[in-house]
Amino acid sequence: YQFNENLEGLVTVMRFERGLYAIGGQRQVRPDYRTPGAQVGQGDNAAQSSNDAFSDPIQHPYYGTRLAYHKDGMLLAVNAAYRYYRSAPRAGTNAPAFGSGTFQSGKDINSYLIGTEVVLPITKTLKFSGELAYGQALGQEFFRFGQDLNLTTGMPVRTIVGWGQLSYAPVKGYTFLAGYGFDNPNRNDLRGSTSNVDTQYLSNQRMYLTTVKQIWADFYLGAEFQNLWTQWATQERFSGQQYNLSVWYNF
Repeated sequence: YQFNENLEGLVTVMRFERGLYAIGGQRQVRPDYRTPGAQVGQGDNAAQSSNDAFSDPIQHPYYGTRLAYHKDGMLLAVNAAYRYYRSAPRAGTNAPAFGSGTFQSGKDINSYLIGTEVVLPITKTLKFSGELAYGQALGQEFFRFGQDLNLTTGMPVRTIVGWGQLSYAPVKGYTFLAGYGFDNPNRNDLRGSTSNVDTQYLSNQRMYLTTVKQIWADFYLGAEFQNLWTQWATQERFSGQQYNLSVWYNF
């Protein structure tokens, strides 16, 4: 809703219908009312797969809202999203599901995210933008695959996430970007997890340097370097680098 030329608000309801659970490996099932003691995935072939807690159409979608103020290239916004669901049991002892047979299901899960966004022009050619947010039980719908619940206790994991970026455009046709992002789950929420501990992280960070060149009109060329650091719940630390080249056309 456009309150005035500088202030706007948004209320939305969002859900991903299937799709994500097929690549996330975090599958769960629910009791089959037709056969007491049996379990089946909602709308799926019970012998092959089942829905995760997000894709399950029985569960609530996310309810979100955003309020933003912008003027002369500056933006300040706050946003929030919330979803309640009851965690479901997993499928068997060898299926690709939450943790292992020790996963404690049937818990009331409050998944939420509260954040703020900012875009701040520093000069005519230099701009800062970033986001900072806090939430819990944030899974693959936020591209945090398998990071939403403790894989043994079944309790939600809280986290602080954020990123910041400097954008510099000294001459027409060239833009240079430098950014950093992080995802820091609450370590206390991961304690007691003995299932697949090498798949959940205590810290995940990324730094990148990007150059964008406008070839002509809406045709662009990009080159990027990324450095990533991850500390897993096993206390192992890894880092890696990525080098990317891309071309795209804006229609």
